[in-house]
Amino acid sequence: MLISLTLENWASFREKTEFSMVAGEEGRHAERVPVLAGYGTRVLPAAAIFGGNATGKTNLCEALGFAKELVTEGDQTGAAIAVRPFSLHTDTMYKPSRFCFRLSADGTVYEFSFTVSWEKVLEEKLVEITAANEEVLLYERDDGGIKLGPSLSDERRLVFISEDAEPRRLFLAYSVSHGIKRFKPVYDWFDETLQVIPSKGMFLFFDRFFNKKEPLYLSMNDLLMLLDTGIYQMGMADFSLDGLPIDEATRQHLEESATGDMKPLLAHSDRDRMMAGREGDKFKTKKLVTYHVNSDGKGLQFELKHESEGAMRLIDLLPALLSLTKQEKVFVIDDISRGLHTLLMRKLIETYLGLCSKDKRSQLIFTTHDVMLMDRDLLRCDEMRVTGRERTGESGITALSEHKDIENDGDIRESYLQGKFGGIPDILREGTMENALLLEGALLERIFRP
Repeated sequence: MLISLTLENWASFREKTEFSMVAGEEGRHAERVPVLAGYGTRVLPAAAIFGGNATGKTNLCEALGFAKELVTEGDQTGAAIAVRPFSLHTDTMYKPSRFCFRLSADGTVYEFSFTVSWEKVLEEKLVEITAANEEVLLYERDDGGIKLGPSLSDERRLVFISEDAEPRRLFLAYSVSHGIKRFKPVYDWFDETLQVIPSKGMFLFFDRFFNKKEPLYLSMNDLLMLLDTGIYQMGMADFSLDGLPIDEATRQHLEESATGDMKPLLAHSDRDRMMAGREGDKFKTKKLVTYHVNSDGKGLQFELKHESEGAMRLIDLLPALLSLTKQEKVFVIDDISRGLHTLLMRKLIETYLGLCSKDKRSQLIFTTHDVMLMDRDLLRCDEMRVTGRERTGESGITALSEHKDIENDGDIRESYLQGKFGGIPDILREGTMENALLLEGALLERIFRP
């Protein structure tokens, strides 16, 4: 589980900013808030992030995506590290970015932090947190190299590897790739547990719609029908690579590298959901299709390109949301309600939260503009966050539970729209649009005055 993330000098987050998933003292919906065994820490199963356009919601999601990629992929090409420092101030635009994660993996709490510039990893530190809240250093990195913690300083292989750390690659990833198992729970958390779905990106677990033996196959298809999409089933159909804009060398590589398992292919449009693999000795390519019922009660096959934006979003989200009920995952979904009706979106969130309990270890973190989800019957106040932007361009994020007298606020949605919690566009505030139009009129009159 993600316990907290602290950002500094990343995109619009200039100053040190903490995003915490630790539950507050609120009693509402307490039955679904898990407690980390041995630690006594209550960690929220969900966080909904509201806010106006360009207030930092997507930047927060992209920070998590950047960290995941840096840990799991690292520098394997020699290219510059894709950091995004706050660029609206000369004091920060050339300074490094810093990340600090506190997370729970395999029942143990770790704190993993790193500082990076586009040139190299400047600092890195991995600490194990004991149940007594004591910090056990596993390793620490600075300009002087890697320093191993006392419990690891005698492990010869680790000492040898630490002397050969790559400047643009995190030591966490480098050591695990060389067979060091001590740090693998943290690496696996970034690689397998943390899943980031961009607003316009597709979710790569769509392959679950292909496999009728997949435990979630029936649930996903049932939900697509129950959610009034017009789709009664997803399925797969053969297709030829001849219709794709790929050269012969790429085609040959796909065939030679294909195994018996069907694996996702790189999409050539935002509507493609394709797989390739082997059935026996034959190379096969298949694509995801939908089935609708015609007036005769027969199933008709449709291409995904004929489905609505909302249906496509559901096809990408359902495997994620249903996976949360079966596996320990942390899903971060940007603009979760894009293309979806507000009642449908609420039902999906209700379904997930209804399956959360003190024993579950999954989390759903999402951004949205759908204020109908800002409801205490659905979410706790500490699960609702608001991002705001200062006039200097800096972003901040606060939980509604941090606002004074929030428990006495009768309608938090109305209070939010009135600007009580921040995070709404200035253009919605009284007089802003009128003043802008008056100013524009005055400027036009000066320009075109004879």
